[in-house]
Amino acid sequence: MRLKIAFILLLSCHSVLAQITEDFSDGDFTNNPSWSGTLSDYVVNSDLTLQSNNSIATTSYLSIENNLNGSNDNEWRFWVKQSFSPSSANFGRLFLSSDSEDLNNCQNGFYVQLGESGSIDAIRLFKMSNGISTLLCTGVDGQIATSFEVNIKITRAINGDWKLFCDLTGGTNFVLLSTANDTSPLSNNYSGILSTYTVSNANKFYYDDIYIGIEEIDETPPSCVDVNVLSATEIDLQFNEPLDDISAEDGSNYTISPSLTISQANLDDNNSSIVHLSLADPMSNGAAYTLIIENIEDLEGNLSLSQSFDISYLIGETPEKGDVILTEIFPDPSPSVGLPSVEFIEIFNASNKIFDLSEWKIEDASSDGTIQSGWLLPNSYGVITATANIDSFQYSYPVTSFPSLNNSGDSLKLYSSNGILLDEVNYTDDWYNDESKASGGYTIERVNLIDPCSDALNWSASNAVNGGTPGNQNSIFDNSEDIEAPQLLNIIALNPNYLQVEFNEGIDSSSLVDLVFSAEPSLTIANTYIESTYANGLIFSFNENLIPSQAYSFSLNNVKDCWLNPASLSGTFALPELADPGELVINEILSNPYSDGEDWVELYNNSNKYIDLYQWQFGKYQDDTLSNFETISFHYVVPPDSYVVIGEDPQFAIENYPNNNSNVFVQNDLPSYSNDSGSVVLLQAFDVMDKVSYNEDWHLSVIDDLDGVSLERIDPNGNSNDAFNWHSAAQDIGFGTPGIINSQFIAAIYSGDFSFTSPTFSPDNDGYEDVLQVNYMLEKGGLLGHVQIFDNTGRPIKDLFQNQLLGSTGTFTWDGMDNGGQKSPIGAYVMVFEAFSTDGSVFFTKVKAFTLAGKI
Repeated sequence: MRLKIAFILLLSCHSVLAQITEDFSDGDFTNNPSWSGTLSDYVVNSDLTLQSNNSIATTSYLSIENNLNGSNDNEWRFWVKQSFSPSSANFGRLFLSSDSEDLNNCQNGFYVQLGESGSIDAIRLFKMSNGISTLLCTGVDGQIATSFEVNIKITRAINGDWKLFCDLTGGTNFVLLSTANDTSPLSNNYSGILSTYTVSNANKFYYDDIYIGIEEIDETPPSCVDVNVLSATEIDLQFNEPLDDISAEDGSNYTISPSLTISQANLDDNNSSIVHLSLADPMSNGAAYTLIIENIEDLEGNLSLSQSFDISYLIGETPEKGDVILTEIFPDPSPSVGLPSVEFIEIFNASNKIFDLSEWKIEDASSDGTIQSGWLLPNSYGVITATANIDSFQYSYPVTSFPSLNNSGDSLKLYSSNGILLDEVNYTDDWYNDESKASGGYTIERVNLIDPCSDALNWSASNAVNGGTPGNQNSIFDNSEDIEAPQLLNIIALNPNYLQVEFNEGIDSSSLVDLVFSAEPSLTIANTYIESTYANGLIFSFNENLIPSQAYSFSLNNVKDCWLNPASLSGTFALPELADPGELVINEILSNPYSDGEDWVELYNNSNKYIDLYQWQFGKYQDDTLSNFETISFHYVVPPDSYVVIGEDPQFAIENYPNNNSNVFVQNDLPSYSNDSGSVVLLQAFDVMDKVSYNEDWHLSVIDDLDGVSLERIDPNGNSNDAFNWHSAAQDIGFGTPGIINSQFIAAIYSGDFSFTSPTFSPDNDGYEDVLQVNYMLEKGGLLGHVQIFDNTGRPIKDLFQNQLLGSTGTFTWDGMDNGGQKSPIGAYVMVFEAFSTDGSVFFTKVKAFTLAGKI
């Protein structure tokens, strides 16, 4: 496109001293200067270009008085576009001079013909004398045989030398087409344009940038505007104007360093603004050179200034898998913390090769895009992004149909132009390893560029202040080699004869041929399955079916990770079974955590089965409805007589409860449990396996601050909702025992006793067994006592005493009056006797029934 400059006052059409300059920037061709002719057949369009505008077949013209004479060297310039293939019925004429204002009636003058019959249409200069046209100059046959956009220049010297120039691109880099001599005087007074057309082409003529006047002398030195390396021995130089052939073809005017000899310099046969350089020795692929150009003359003798260009010869090499890798991903640009709000993928050339990225493919799970062009040099980064976004990054390559990267995760694959899979990344939003950064504005960066696996462990959120490092080394870059052997992460037995083994890093699949497996009881491998070359897990299938809840010990030898670090590993596994109610029980509850802490729940396997927690759920009752389910979405097997602790922040619990087993903590969301009271519900396939409706009254009353104090189950075989089966964790063990035997579990072993003088009494004031007498005996004194009485419906009716200091033996009575001072009715009752040490641990507890009798 031509550039329209906005300084209307300076560029508006004008006529000064036998000179006409018209670029139609004022939107008017009827004034300043005034054109005459078929004015209604033309308009100035929205691009400020003169355009034919008709709906019938005819000949239209515009003419203007030119004020030229033969005493000066003269020049004419016309920018012309004809959006059709010319013919004898569709052509244009540029009148340099005419003896008639109506160009249709011209008998004497000069004109340029644009179009003719046949397919050899050329730009031709004619002289008309007494109505007869004579050809003076001609361009190349067929040059304008189809639609074209050209800029034409014609000069005439005082001595009658005519020159016909053209820039076939519509620019101002005019190339000489032809010359002639005709001394006929310029005695004609009009210049203009004439358009002949059929109906279909009535609005397809365009004109602009017209100059008619004294020849404008070129005093500007030529300049090289483009250097194009064609091959290792060929370079093309594009100048901004035609050149003098002697200076342009003098090889000493061109030097290349490091030293390369120029064997030839030739002007192009068809375009004298192009110089072809040939080198005696080839350039090295990817090497940097400096080209210096000097002492080049244009046709007017203007001498060029010295110019310097950095050049290199690049030829694309064939890539192999791993030569180019994905190193940074930006799936979620919003909200921006500094980076442009556009998606991109960074790539890195990890080889010593040079790659032409044209036609390479970037693919996600649902679409693929094509890299349009670009070179990627060894050990360099590049950014691939949508074509519309390439200006957002310094080192970027345009991609048509760039895939839309999913925020939550996607599968990305990079292919070369010949279909070789170079790299593949299957990311998820867990790869950020930072919930705040996963919400947007930060990239996911590759840590180690030479890691053969590059799984989730090798990626993390960028630490860059602006959210990422597109086109540069990653902020978390660390190319340290892995020298650690792989470790077992999880082992899951699957029905009927499969074993799934997960490692803490990717495993080299090619090393599996050397793997040695043994098990006791004996198992023999039928097949080994692995998902990919460097997957972090594998599956064995055995010839024998696994026995449910049978413990197997095994060993794995010659296992190698991606870095080929070998390991000999061992462990145990069992095929899990479905649990029955009461076999996996809620054993400890922390519903009132410390500040900054989270709830956690301990489970105890009270069976002989191995139980897999996969798809188990936690819930709670809210408004008498079971809701707020949280599901365990991974395999975790709990062996018999073992514990597991589930919570949102295991590390906090480990740090704040020193008496723990950190190996049995599992991170998983829980429903939000109330501090004071609520229900913890454990489900398997939506069947309730255990339920505890806790209350803060279950805690030891002498504890003033219940924050961080867990409730421990006293007896796993006891009633889950019996307040007497729960108690505060002991103070001296840190108010919690996550993952180990409860501090209150000792309560199941009685260290004392109590008895009734008579299991029946009748408080009727008749002098016979009017009170219930209780005798107790403890292993030691100095304990705090708590005695409660419950009726036959389980309701507490009387607190005989609480936190009363007890001796090792003693006696107390009950007169049958309840807490409200009312006489209790006849019936069966239960007494619960508890004794505690001063640190809150349960030392003794026992329950006995008795009868309150009376007359009916």
